Amino acid sequence: MNKNFKNVLIFLSVSVLIIASVSSCNSVINSDTNTTTQVDQSISEVSSNEPTEETMTETEVIETNPPIEYFDMPSYTLNFNDSTPYDDADGFISEDEENVVLKSGANYTLKGALNNKRIRVVEGNMPEIFITLDGFNVKGSIDSLILIVDNCVASIELADKSSNVIAISNVDQSKYQDTYHNAAIFSRNLINFFGNGSLTIKTDNESSIESEDSVYFISGNYTFNTNGDAVRVKNEVSFKSGNYDITCGDDAIKAKSDTDGYIVVEDASMKINAGDKGFTSDGIVTVYGGDINIDSYGESISGRVVALLGGDIILKSGDDAINSTDGKQDKKSNQRGVYTKIANCNLYIDAVMDGIDSNGDLYLDSGKIFIDGADNNNERIIDYNGIVTYGNMLEFVGVGPSSKMQDLGEDENKNYIIVYYKDPMNVKKASDEIVVKDEDNNLIISHTTKKSYYAVMIASPLLIPGRKYIISTKGKTVEVMLDPGKNEIYDR
Repeated sequence: MNKNFKNVLIFLSVSVLIIASVSSCNSVINSDTNTTTQVDQSISEVSSNEPTEETMTETEVIETNPPIEYFDMPSYTLNFNDSTPYDDADGFISEDEENVVLKSGANYTLKGALNNKRIRVVEGNMPEIFITLDGFNVKGSIDSLILIVDNCVASIELADKSSNVIAISNVDQSKYQDTYHNAAIFSRNLINFFGNGSLTIKTDNESSIESEDSVYFISGNYTFNTNGDAVRVKNEVSFKSGNYDITCGDDAIKAKSDTDGYIVVEDASMKINAGDKGFTSDGIVTVYGGDINIDSYGESISGRVVALLGGDIILKSGDDAINSTDGKQDKKSNQRGVYTKIANCNLYIDAVMDGIDSNGDLYLDSGKIFIDGADNNNERIIDYNGIVTYGNMLEFVGVGPSSKMQDLGEDENKNYIIVYYKDPMNVKKASDEIVVKDEDNNLIISHTTKKSYYAVMIASPLLIPGRKYIISTKGKTVEVMLDPGKNEIYDR
């Protein structure tokens, strides 16, 4: 491991953890001013949820370049393929019937196969531990195969080109009673993951990774396969980069606490198949970039605030694809401090219920949004309890039912079209290409749907009042001379 990188990890783990949890994860990008803004704690005290001066406070960019003292820790290699996998190690390493015990305050490299024993970390002379997995394969019927229960921050490196496996099966939970830890990797404190190797975690009903604090994924390649949650934290889980292939029977990424939990994706490639929710948080879910594909039986992304501010995002949901809610106030009311904000991303949604459901306000600032919406007339393409705004650079096509349509608002400076098709004679079918052209045959926007629909809503910066536009679908053409603001057309 690079010595300077250790320094950074030590400092971030010990000195900046509180700042990172409060500042970094609560921040969202104001797409109009290109400045970093932070959700004001007083947001719940105001009636509007809009992320403007009334509900957001500008945050200074804090440069952290402090002098860092290097902690000279001893280093040990444990190769479990050897007959004698390690030396006595001056009391840093010990072993009992169920545990290989490592004291914090040292660097450990783990290699080889370990069967039906766990790696247990206990507090040593310093509250940090560095573990490098280099071809490490541990299997067993023990509740957690890497267990960190003392006050210790762990940094786990995946060695270059290494393949590492953690597998749990057939755990007898009654054996552990009150000491049962429901995860392959469990910690009471922060865990950092980084490196260029791979980590595969397979479990029955246990989570792949759980922290009673936070988990930071800095880099690496990860495959999680479980019938339970994949990653579960109380405070924050963040993904700076890396590749993630997640199959789970419950929630994929869960950040839940008594107050708030935070999920942050900076730039990661994520493929998720979830038996319940994809991303779910009591607090803020923020995506700044990356390539994210979530196929979930429940909501794909849910949080008090959902901010999708970049990246390529595909959501396929058996429920609402995006749901902003605090989970406490009346779902039919305009919930204070609750909103969804989408800007600068390419977003595709295929939802059985609402495409986007905000129990507060909805801000569609920019980017490309395509929604194949609800399967029945009780749901909507977009659903909001507060206000809706959208930016002049938004490209939007949404299809779905027509009976409970919520539109993009009444701003005459924002031009969009809604076409209602006759029910049921002209219901449009799946695989139908929607093409919008102007009177000079210039392409404005197009979208090929995967769902049948009764209505289509279209917005584009190329829609100009006073010009004629032709909306073509399979076997049907509708023309409109565009007026400022909302244009509704009824195909009878």
